Amino acid sequence: GEVVFRNREIEDFVLLRNDGTPTYNLAVVVDDIDMRITHVVRGDDHLPNTPKQLLIYRALSKEPPAFAHLPMIVGTDGKPLSKRHGDVAVGYYREAGFLPEAMVNFLALLGWSLDDSTTIMDRGTLVANFSLERVSSKPAVWDPDKLYWMNAQYIMALGDVELAEAIRPFLVREGLLGEEDGEGMERLRRAAPLVRERIKVLADAVPLLAFLFREVDTEEDSRDFLEGEENRAVLREAGKRLLELENFDSASIESALRAMVEEMGLKPRRAFQPIRVAVTGSKVSPPLFESMELLGRERCLQRIARALEAGRGAAAS
Repeated sequence: GEVVFRNREIEDFVLLRNDGTPTYNLAVVVDDIDMRITHVVRGDDHLPNTPKQLLIYRALSKEPPAFAHLPMIVGTDGKPLSKRHGDVAVGYYREAGFLPEAMVNFLALLGWSLDDSTTIMDRGTLVANFSLERVSSKPAVWDPDKLYWMNAQYIMALGDVELAEAIRPFLVREGLLGEEDGEGMERLRRAAPLVRERIKVLADAVPLLAFLFREVDTEEDSRDFLEGEENRAVLREAGKRLLELENFDSASIESALRAMVEEMGLKPRRAFQPIRVAVTGSKVSPPLFESMELLGRERCLQRIARALEAGRGAAAS
């Protein structure tokens, strides 16, 4: 609503410093006049400046813009948002892989709402429905968990080609994909849908997909899956079955490896981990059989052989 200040409540304030440079209140008024600003929407921490600026507009015989002051954004601890709450620079969110549409959606809901239930909305809906009347008078809470959740929802909604194109710059940045790498881009288009449900930001896709674009070392916490006679037996037998496959597609790979596990009397979840670690370098990866199809028979067999060699060396030491 309308806020009223009495003139006697406004102290004398400085317009020019000793060196002749203008103070904030004078500078911002002159700049807004020069820019022909008609509306100013800003944080309510600027509310005390507003009556002073209105007096300057009046002294300059200029029509002031319409002013609206929004509640400040605070962290989950209720204190004004600052670096202690994590990264607050826009650049960080771009580099981490937050989608612009998700950021706009999230920011729009900081202190404003379309109704009592809508959380996900596109920019057109926001533009068509935004009004200052629905802005809350209470401080808005910056909730990182909600932002990650919302970004994941937008990632889920991307088409396969859109998702691949969105992930591409992050692989290029890490040197995993060349700017003109057509073969690598085709592999990414096929791989991107496999990580859609596993990532919250686009940068999350890099460690999940790196094994498809370069040779990877086995992660420290995954090496145990390459050691021990049972794990080595699984890898040896998997190598044989994969070599014998007529078609190296995910369905054929899955059928062969599940038959192998059943014959060996092992639980699939336990038996597939050595294979996953061998071909991807990690115990966390996209779906195994689809990953192996994308990697190709030759590279899968090479990595299994290398894992067996590494396990043999570990046993000898």
